[in-house]
Amino acid sequence: MSNFQKMYDSSLSKIKNNWLSVVRECELNWDHIDGSAIEYELAVKKCRTLSMKTFGLGTPCQSNFRDNVRIVFPYRSFGNIDTVNLFHFDEIRLFALYSLLSSTYKKFTDVGANVGLHSIYVSQLGYEVNAFEPDPIHINWFKENLRLNNLMHDIKIHPNAISNRSGTSNFTRVCGNTTGSHLEGAKINAYGVLNTFEVAIETLKKDHIENSVVKIDAEGEEVKILTSLSANLFDNSCFFVEVSSSHNSLLLFDYFKKSNISCYSQKNKWRKIKSSKDMPRSYKDGLILISNDERLKTIGKNFS
Repeated sequence: MSNFQKMYDSSLSKIKNNWLSVVRECELNWDHIDGSAIEYELAVKKCRTLSMKTFGLGTPCQSNFRDNVRIVFPYRSFGNIDTVNLFHFDEIRLFALYSLLSSTYKKFTDVGANVGLHSIYVSQLGYEVNAFEPDPIHINWFKENLRLNNLMHDIKIHPNAISNRSGTSNFTRVCGNTTGSHLEGAKINAYGVLNTFEVAIETLKKDHIENSVVKIDAEGEEVKILTSLSANLFDNSCFFVEVSSSHNSLLLFDYFKKSNISCYSQKNKWRKIKSSKDMPRSYKDGLILISNDERLKTIGKNFS
């Protein structure tokens, strides 16, 4: 049998044209999907087509993802991209891990919550959710999404950005892609029309970290956030972090190596990061998982 034929005997080739199938295969095979395989690219295209069909402009904008998860998510434009982009195959792979971790962790902290997709998903898995989002446009859409999903009383929205201090800061809204908006100075390559206004900022509190899954999509602020935390906070929590640049990638690698905190790379099938080459350099390389929690060993051999 050729390598090509073997590849199509794998789990990704079993994905059907519905979200239930995508989620099921991702949950069953979360730790060994090869992001470089041809089948991965086909799965990405399949999810794109499925997203346009179920959440695109003029569609029903709702679907079941699991027996206990149904998402109602109206179409919104963020400039050059839209809500269809939020249902990328890699996001569904992350949802699969949230599901696996829901028996271990009781709380979920969503830093850079955007319009609430991750928060809405995990709330239906049983997590207690705190979501942080500073952009008032996104917050209004987030609140409407909570209403449509009957979760108004289940998710707490904090209208703040997270950083390494409390107070206020200027916030840069990237009008051509508001999902890339950021605290002033966090990015050096902002483009197009920019709006700047003041937002409240705060640090992550101990209560938002302990026994929690913490997702951080802070558009360049991730180094300040993570290096401001006590190392022992990683002992009973699990962080999923988007790394925004090569510079931040190296800073985080050096910090966690020096602090003896374990990191795992999505681009390398969630294997432990041993050198800076294993680190993602941008959002295109997937996330890192950061944790010293011994309970992760029950999830998979990667964390032992």
